[in-house]
Amino acid sequence: MTATLERPTTTRERQLEPERSGKRPPASPGDQTLGRYLLWALAALSLGAGAIHFAVSGGHFGLSWKHGVFFAVAAWLQLAWAAAIVLRPSRKLFVAAILVNAALIATWVVSRVWGVPVGPNAWTPEDVAFADVAATAFEGAIVLGALALLLRPALSERRVRPLAGLSPLAV
Repeated sequence: MTATLERPTTTRERQLEPERSGKRPPASPGDQTLGRYLLWALAALSLGAGAIHFAVSGGHFGLSWKHGVFFAVAAWLQLAWAAAIVLRPSRKLFVAAILVNAALIATWVVSRVWGVPVGPNAWTPEDVAFADVAATAFEGAIVLGALALLLRPALSERRVRPLAGLSPLAV
């Protein structure tokens, strides 16, 4: 056995070590990171789009059961994704968000330009309304946010300081 003359490192020295080496430790869920805030923002956007889809699904069931089921399934997928991305974020969930929301955006564009190919008013373009523009904008933001976190994972590790002074503006 050899004896070492080194003194044990203190907690503060262990905390400073990554800063001295230029490397940061991975962020824990309680850290204030950009990724944490983006996940919550994406979840809120998904909840908003899902709520809009639920709100309009009743009227679409009156038009055709296929339309109603489409809106109900879209709403459930968006609500489930919002919960999943906050509880267990993963690359697969980001990919799913990109694919599902891009498909919903494409369906909206087709329905406004040419009309959908099913239902009693097949191939008749629908009018643009505030609710569907809002849901589509939310979906577009989800696609962009998920792409950013998927393609630039280091972005989610960036530490940020909350702007407490601006919190009244959020209300």
